[in-house]
Amino acid sequence: MNVGQLYAMQANKMRNKPAVIYQGNLYTHAELNSRSNRLAQALLRLGYQKGERVVILSKNHLEHPVIMLGSAKIGVSFTPLNYRLTPAEFLSIVRHCKPRGIFFTSDYLDTVHMLRKEVPIREAVLFGEEGSLDGGADAGWYTLPSLLESQPDHYPAVEVGESDLYYIGYTSGTTGKPKGAMVDHRSRCMLALVYGVEFGVGEDGIQLVAGPICHSAPHSISLAQLLLGGTIVIMKEFDPEEVIRNIKTYRITNMFMAPTMYNMVLQLPDAVRARYDVRSVKTLISAGSPLPTRVKEGIIQYFSDAGLNEFYGSTETGINLNLRPVDQMRTTRSVGKPVLFNEVLILDEDRNPVQTGDVGEIFIKNPYYFKGYLHDEEETKKVFWGDYVSVGDMGRQDENGFYYIVDRKKDMVISGGVNIFPAEIEDVLYRHPGVKEAVVIGVPDEKWGEALKAFVVPKDPGLTEEMIIDHCRQHLASYKKPKSVEFVQELPRNPAGKILKRVLREKYWTGDVKV
Repeated sequence: MNVGQLYAMQANKMRNKPAVIYQGNLYTHAELNSRSNRLAQALLRLGYQKGERVVILSKNHLEHPVIMLGSAKIGVSFTPLNYRLTPAEFLSIVRHCKPRGIFFTSDYLDTVHMLRKEVPIREAVLFGEEGSLDGGADAGWYTLPSLLESQPDHYPAVEVGESDLYYIGYTSGTTGKPKGAMVDHRSRCMLALVYGVEFGVGEDGIQLVAGPICHSAPHSISLAQLLLGGTIVIMKEFDPEEVIRNIKTYRITNMFMAPTMYNMVLQLPDAVRARYDVRSVKTLISAGSPLPTRVKEGIIQYFSDAGLNEFYGSTETGINLNLRPVDQMRTTRSVGKPVLFNEVLILDEDRNPVQTGDVGEIFIKNPYYFKGYLHDEEETKKVFWGDYVSVGDMGRQDENGFYYIVDRKKDMVISGGVNIFPAEIEDVLYRHPGVKEAVVIGVPDEKWGEALKAFVVPKDPGLTEEMIIDHCRQHLASYKKPKSVEFVQELPRNPAGKILKRVLREKYWTGDVKV
């Protein structure tokens, strides 16, 4: 079974039900299936073969599922590019993944011209808003409507196996340069099953896609909803009021957002939130970074008819652990217990199991993790240990079987020979009523090796460094309180909303050390 076949089966069953809604436009499942078949046929007519690749450069759009499914049906893998990257970063990724074609919207036309001058991209396909294209088909320029015109809409006769590549997702790069994680068809089909079982979502689900589809979680979860026969409502870009407006308009039943997105919704004025009925939402999902306790409490109070899930996973390993609604306020810092098909180990540096309660590196085994990094055997070997995968996160398990993510291995601060995990300090900072956002890193210190430094986005303009440090002193051991505090207007993030600690560290560390 591959992604295209599984979707075609669901589309045949759910024919007239909306599949994708975007800015008032929609495709039913029958229309999405037909349109993706026509794209697959068009690519075959251009000479595409199984194993080739395409990239997508755009913000979220109605045509994203068409491109995803159309390429999948003929065994052509795709890579959605993070649209907020610089031209140099686009070029680096495109050179690395070597795509045959690129799909793009008109706001990235200049970037595509640049990429085609530097990389042998044979076809460039404009979709969405119409724009002018120089050169025409002879130069490899197409619009999506012209490409689909007169194409048959039957399923393409290409044998695509479950081990063929479906997707190459470039990891978010919060700790280093992005790497291309290769994901096959079996992985995405099984992940859809896990999604349905774990979150209770199926063909009646109406999912809001508020995060960028170029990121692994929004892409995987929205694909799962389609494969389960449900509906996705795609937002072009995240906007907190637009989120709750869409909930009211489309009677959204489930949605995934990163913690920072939930926080922005909660920070809307009470009068704004009061305009919108959000009681249709039954399932909330959060992931990507720890959900501060204060934000979690606000989510549960505001979305009072919904169950909150907080899962742990990665581009490489999919969904692995989930803190279910019934456990949210019992173990507020936990990421729950393993989901279907997952085995989780916590090992020390010698790869021996640690004692209950002790911190170690998290290793995951499941039937849907990735196949490795594209063109990078060395990095692939680093994350695999036999049948297990680790992306470098540190955690522990309590006596009741709940798992806790302590921090990323690379984010751990060693001060005076003591291991300190910034996530614990950040949670305390978020409890201060004058703090809007906060992050903690280690900076060089002559005496201690590293010292803790907090970056705070204040909610209260009167907030001082002394007030922050005193707050930490009341809730943490003395050696865990920050030695310094810097107030900033915003924190650096990637398109998925994850805070980029390495960007903050670059100012203080040089060479290859600690960045």
